[in-house]
Amino acid sequence: MIEFSKTNNVALMKLDKCSDLQLRNDVIIFRDVLFLHQKDRAQRQFQMLMGEDTLDQRVIDNFQNNIAHNVSIATREGFDYKHIVFPCKPIVYKEQFQSIGVELNSIFSDKHNHPQVLYPKLLPTDYFLGDSHSNVFGTLKIINQVLVEFGYPKLPEPILKDHAVIGDLRKMLGEEEKVIVKSLKGLKGLPINTLARYSLGQALKGNTGKIQFHFNPYALYNRRLVLFGTSSFFDRSDVYQRIFSEVVFVRTPYILDDIVKILEPDMVLTGNAERHLYNVPDCDKPIPWFMNYISDRYDSKLLRETDIKAFTALFSGKDSRAYKNMFGSKLSDLPRCIDKLSELSDNDITTDADINFIKGMASHYIDTHPRQAYYLMRLAHNIKT
Repeated sequence: MIEFSKTNNVALMKLDKCSDLQLRNDVIIFRDVLFLHQKDRAQRQFQMLMGEDTLDQRVIDNFQNNIAHNVSIATREGFDYKHIVFPCKPIVYKEQFQSIGVELNSIFSDKHNHPQVLYPKLLPTDYFLGDSHSNVFGTLKIINQVLVEFGYPKLPEPILKDHAVIGDLRKMLGEEEKVIVKSLKGLKGLPINTLARYSLGQALKGNTGKIQFHFNPYALYNRRLVLFGTSSFFDRSDVYQRIFSEVVFVRTPYILDDIVKILEPDMVLTGNAERHLYNVPDCDKPIPWFMNYISDRYDSKLLRETDIKAFTALFSGKDSRAYKNMFGSKLSDLPRCIDKLSELSDNDITTDADINFIKGMASHYIDTHPRQAYYLMRLAHNIKT
């Protein structure tokens, strides 16, 4: 798949000998910032960035073919769609590497351009120091760009909290001590609630085919978002879940037609880390996703009862009794604005999930809108009894 250059790794030899860098356990340490190396393995990140390896035309064709495949499904099913190529961390630090004589160039090029493809411009402050992924600031920047392109207003001001993490690159170095970073606690003006998350991952060996479902009836937008991609989405699921009431993550590189037919999403995002442009699979030669769940890689006995119930409801469809009983009218027209909520009557509340939602909104607004909150409490109580 890759056309190798004939330079005998001249650039990489210079990188390995650079006194400003340390290389340990396939991690480059540069001024206390960590970067994934991948010399002669996986996506060969720095070999690609330094021009030692170049993309074969076949993987570029696969990328464009996959985007065309995704766009055709989005057009047919009528949902909003974008593909995100997440810039690799070394490119965001390009000027810093250049200052010590290391020249890096993006793997993403004009050959990957498409009206539905985004290659966001990020800053070093948008990435974790000890992790290869963007932090909360980078993720908010990316999703804001997506929303604006779809005609949504910019997101409300984020409410942040301290969060202790290790980071994937620090783990590769064998470090165990956690460091404090910022994560998203909520969005200004919205309830800050505990988020419901369901996963099939604990029963599956490896990440391929993993499916997760995140449910938040108090999210900014009463919409279902489906994500097809890798950890660049998954590791920032807390951000997406505060914005969209339902977020489904499927670890696969392109849209799965049968999945979106069942899920009926309002918005779909596909995405890949920039280094994965090295080995883009062909959507016309797929391995059926469900094969992950009918092999010895999958052990259903490891699933929680709540996960089984949630995925049964999700894949039964929005109109099914299983879905409505568990998640109520979450994707209906139940409003989020307190003034509109105060106009509800018992005819608008149809399930236990609706009652729980109304009670939750009453609790959130009890200090700022006590009269309306008490009305919602009485409404929920009367229907319950």
